[in-house]
Amino acid sequence: MTWYTIPALRAGPELLQAAVFRIHWPLRDRPTHPDRLSPQQIVWHLADFEEVLLSRVQAALERPGSVVENWDEEAESLKYVGRSIEEGLVRFSESRGRLVQLVAGLSGEALEGWVQHPSIGRLTVGRMLHFQNEHLLYHLVQLEEVAGSVS
Repeated sequence: MTWYTIPALRAGPELLQAAVFRIHWPLRDRPTHPDRLSPQQIVWHLADFEEVLLSRVQAALERPGSVVENWDEEAESLKYVGRSIEEGLVRFSESRGRLVQLVAGLSGEALEGWVQHPSIGRLTVGRMLHFQNEHLLYHLVQLEEVAGSVS
């Protein structure tokens, strides 16, 4: 983990909310590209995966080397249609807060705790935290593309 990992994790909810609020209402329920999620689905995808990652980090800290299940994001995304985007933002923020609280003071040794993912392999706590920041950034770029498509 680097000095900017925790500040970046903390900033996530505010950045996500800002990106969503820049999107014109009618575009919030439209896929960002063919075969992609809508902004509303992206918010719920991020909120759900935040919980998945939190459980993986907890497993890595409490039971290093345990095997985690693959998360079927495509199947999960079907459940997001019709959900409130505002409720998704709240859930993401709450879950991210729990993650930050768990990892903010971890030692270097704790960051080496790991889980075994069936398709990715060994995931350390530090790697998962970096991934989570990158994952959010990827989706923020998608949201900004939608926000910028209407002037």
